Amino acid sequence: MDQDIWMRCPNIGSTGQPVGSGLEYLTELDRLLVLQQRPGCGGCCSRGSKFTVKNRYGEKVYFAKEKISCNCEMAWDVTAFDEYERPSIHMYRPLVCTCQCQPIDVEVCSPPGNLIGSISHDLFWFSAKFKLKNAAGDIMLYIAMPWLINWWNVEFPILGSDAQTVIGKVCKPWTLGITEFQSSSRELDSFGLSFPADLDVSMKAVVLAA
Repeated sequence: MDQDIWMRCPNIGSTGQPVGSGLEYLTELDRLLVLQQRPGCGGCCSRGSKFTVKNRYGEKVYFAKEKISCNCEMAWDVTAFDEYERPSIHMYRPLVCTCQCQPIDVEVCSPPGNLIGSISHDLFWFSAKFKLKNAAGDIMLYIAMPWLINWWNVEFPILGSDAQTVIGKVCKPWTLGITEFQSSSRELDSFGLSFPADLDVSMKAVVLAA
């Protein structure tokens, strides 16, 4: 039985944030921990990765499942659920072109079917850049990363709309002061996210999807 403690949904009556979509859990957060459990190598291609999203105190915010099939070519389809197993955030990327210069777009919806943002992943020969957009298609944030990455010491800055101001980062969780995570299991990959607590809640979900 799952013994993880779930985060209490905050009282957001005065925040003006959307209620009932599942995004209300993100309203007061400025850090997230993502644990990814990869599927085994049993040959069943219908089993995707599973994710657990926690806050800085180790409380579970969402659990997410990747939907894949034997006919996919790097398509990515992940749904995040809340404590009551209600779908809160849907992240979808269609089939990927193998051309290095072809942009890759991820749609982010909350609740599923309601577009709240998207991510353009521009690939270049020596680097990659994520452009995080709102529902209107305006670029709100950037994440830039080199092509060659030392995964033992990951840290990518999250930049504001001016592509210069650092407003957060993507990194290994211990560099964020997040101690409530399990790193002993070899099946788990973990990384942390930080962003301003007052960042628009929809953009927090887009950062999570990136």
